[in-house]
Amino acid sequence: MEDKLYSIGEVAKIMGISVQLLRHYCDIHLIEPEYVNQETGYRYFSYRQIPYIDRTRYLLSCGLQLKEIKEILEKDDPKALRELLAAKEEQKREELKKIRESIERIAWYRQYFVRENLQLESPMHMEVKTFPDRYMIAVPCEPEESYEEMHIHLHRVRYLPEYAHLTFMRQFSILLDYPALIQGKFLLKGVDSTTVRYFTIKAERKAAGQ
Repeated sequence: MEDKLYSIGEVAKIMGISVQLLRHYCDIHLIEPEYVNQETGYRYFSYRQIPYIDRTRYLLSCGLQLKEIKEILEKDDPKALRELLAAKEEQKREELKKIRESIERIAWYRQYFVRENLQLESPMHMEVKTFPDRYMIAVPCEPEESYEEMHIHLHRVRYLPEYAHLTFMRQFSILLDYPALIQGKFLLKGVDSTTVRYFTIKAERKAAGQ
């Protein structure tokens, strides 16, 4: 008994994909039709092609490229597939990490402008907040330095190659003397008698022993 053949339109409908996409799979030899009518060029498929189409769609959802899927199907090597999936999983985890960090930066920056609006509405607006542990890149600024010189100095340090792996939280800040601020005095806090400007860095958990 011969296998029942299905037209490309029927298979596309069964698999929930477009006829154009199924034709593309055939054109790149990812899926081979069971039979091609030489006169009309129409492609026909048997049930044996269905699992390949289904597997292709699943691997695409895992992030594999069509070229990678074609090689895997041709090799039919479970070990090679496991290795490829492991590499893809690591890649996606890294992408997810970057997306989460991006969301954190967006949320932080959005809140920064909320605070800025409060300050604009009330020039004397002050808040006392408790923050989790923070790390910073700080540079001393000599009293005779201009604002522009301090700004350039700080950015020059920030973009040193050894800090390329750090995630900065955008804004730079100035350390102020708190007792003086309570008394209504805007006094720059000194470290070794030197004003300090700094960039806040996203704190990373340190491994035990570091």
